[in-house]
Amino acid sequence: MTIDRYQALAEPPFQGGYPTPRTARALDEELFFQRATQTYLWALPAVNMYAMRMVLGSSPGTATT
Repeated sequence: MTIDRYQALAEPPFQGGYPTPRTARALDEELFFQRATQTYLWALPAVNMYAMRMVLGSSPGTATT
């Protein structure tokens, strides 16, 4: 039987209202993963525009500014 990842994040174990060290680490790792994913998604259009500019600018008969 495998533990559902999302269920584990939704109901982490707490002791006395505070996260256990294992819970805190799991939540930190999830936060880092989500931040990395968002950074990639937000940077993708800018990288694409830069690559298009470089390719179109290197074509003969075009001028870049």
